[in-house]
Amino acid sequence: MTIFLRLPGILRKDKGRYPKVKTLKNSNILVTGGSGGIGSEVCRLISSVGATVISVEHSSEMNHMSGVALALAADLRRPAEWDRVTAVVLERFGQLDGLIHCAGVLIPGTVLTLSVQQLEQMVSGNFLTLLYGIRSVAPVMIRQGSGHIVTIGSLGGILPMPYEAVYSATKFAVRGLCLSVSEELKRFGVHVSLISTGPVETKMLDTEAHDKKSYIAFMSRSQNPADIATAVFDVLINPRTEVLFPRLAGICASVVSHCPPLFRLLYRYLRPIGEKRQQAYVRKRQHQAPVSTLFQVKS
Repeated sequence: MTIFLRLPGILRKDKGRYPKVKTLKNSNILVTGGSGGIGSEVCRLISSVGATVISVEHSSEMNHMSGVALALAADLRRPAEWDRVTAVVLERFGQLDGLIHCAGVLIPGTVLTLSVQQLEQMVSGNFLTLLYGIRSVAPVMIRQGSGHIVTIGSLGGILPMPYEAVYSATKFAVRGLCLSVSEELKRFGVHVSLISTGPVETKMLDTEAHDKKSYIAFMSRSQNPADIATAVFDVLINPRTEVLFPRLAGICASVVSHCPPLFRLLYRYLRPIGEKRQQAYVRKRQHQAPVSTLFQVKS
């Protein structure tokens, strides 16, 4: 048990592994999902400390975003689109110092109830976009001898999520990809970091709030997108392989994930807590915005 408790701390700190970055000034950073709840906060924060921010969205989601030097429309589920975006950034700014991958898709439902199109939408939106992104930007960073890829993951990539199995599976895949590629690229001076978060107050969590069976997403208290943006900034300044956020929930998830019988036992008792918090979240959000603006799929 002691080993399991120490492991997340090791992943979170990685002391002495990478040199600290003193500033983001004059860094060119590409942000996917820049108009989303987390992405918009990331754009504002890193631009405020001197980074040049390039945001990529689907064309239907393009709007004015604070702190963005350039906004590009692209379908990042297609490798050719990634290559086009990377080429535009290099042509316009000369160098690509960072990629912060915030885009994601969640559609509540089980493996049996979701359509094939919905299954493919989550697999491509959550996993393939990151895979193709790494394939596109990593060679550029290797040539430069520096660069940083940061991905917003989920504690659902550590702990199973019944009734959101496909989403959870894609986040397990994201975690495996990031931790593996981190080892492959470190010798080239390229950092790969994963921020595995609990529930965050975004449109994605609103979607889960609207689905009664998604109570597992509410078993820990929801976080503010600005807090995740701060975690992104912190990992850019002081690179680590994985950050668990909030840390206590992440440690608990890591411990439980190593013992499936323990998860089944705890799930039975934690379910009522999740249901109550889910109901409380719905009431809170109904007072913050019209219901018609809530419960959308994209994060």
